[in-house]
Amino acid sequence: MVKPELSDCLNKWGGAVTTDMWTECYTQASYITVTAHYISCDWNLTERVLATREFDPDLRHTGANIKQVLTSILDEFGVDVEKVIFVTDRGANMLAAMKNFKQISCADHMLNTVLTHLFEDKALEDCPGISSLLSASKQIVRYFKKTGLMRHLPTSLKQEVCTRWNTMFYLLESVLKNLTEIEHILQTRNEMFRMTGIDKKLLENLVAFLEVFRVASVEMEATKVPTLHLPLPWYHKIVQNCEVKQQDVSEMTLLKSRALQLVKSKFILEPVHHVASVLNPKMKNLRMLSDEEKERVYNALRAMLPAEAVSSGTSEDSATGKVISAFRDSISVMCLPLHCILCRVHRCCVLYFPLLFCRHSLNCS
Repeated sequence: MVKPELSDCLNKWGGAVTTDMWTECYTQASYITVTAHYISCDWNLTERVLATREFDPDLRHTGANIKQVLTSILDEFGVDVEKVIFVTDRGANMLAAMKNFKQISCADHMLNTVLTHLFEDKALEDCPGISSLLSASKQIVRYFKKTGLMRHLPTSLKQEVCTRWNTMFYLLESVLKNLTEIEHILQTRNEMFRMTGIDKKLLENLVAFLEVFRVASVEMEATKVPTLHLPLPWYHKIVQNCEVKQQDVSEMTLLKSRALQLVKSKFILEPVHHVASVLNPKMKNLRMLSDEEKERVYNALRAMLPAEAVSSGTSEDSATGKVISAFRDSISVMCLPLHCILCRVHRCCVLYFPLLFCRHSLNCS
């Protein structure tokens, strides 16, 4: 039942295919997962894992080899690659595999790339306070776990795991929440030297800074609600979060300046993100954009319209909202759900391209 539904829905109305690769640490075997996302005939947002397979160890992870494996898996399920949008990370080999396909990049992967570059050891050489804070926090968590002192804390301490998103935030947040108790325990044990490197004000500033990234990634990885409209507003919120404030300590000022540069260079918005935002009722005015930027969005939306929808409008359609009215009234478009489905595929959050349906084209019962 699943296979016919999957191929029928994807080949008729389109959908998305998400994929990621990873290497298992113990055996060093590489795996690839492929997941399909579509709206079923009964209007349910559906995701199906098509395959999780070991990548042939004799094959290099080149774009051509990845493309061959992907198309082979989709062929098994009768999915036409021309009907789907691929959502991937921005690895060079994956982008090479997508060269002749329709592809958009995962928003959460891009956010993670920003933070990875931001907190590289080399990048923190002139931020010794932040570097010491991160190191001391990890050591405290390790010590409390090893000695069993964790049981004396109101909440558990979290350790950073480099392959899991937001774990640096969870590490620092857990230390901050338990800071009073940690200090008391270490003081009674005459081990206050373990607090060297923990600057409370810097810790508070860093937790507040990373909290915005965490909320953004969690909101954009939702699997059951529309999310394609979210990267645009979150981009602007994150940019605001990276603006230097008067109360920021000197190292936070430097860190935020670098973060801003990384966000602007690594967090890449596609035209479809803008279009999805203008079609979202809560964001149709695009207040975060200039008039010139808004006009570019409306032009991108016009380019997506069927010819009859554009020709039925008037010369006044360039005004705010007119093009959307023509889009809805002329062809009765149902945007279902104009989203990015962000699902976890080996901790991989992925975007889903908008599915645009005209009422007259729907014939499923």
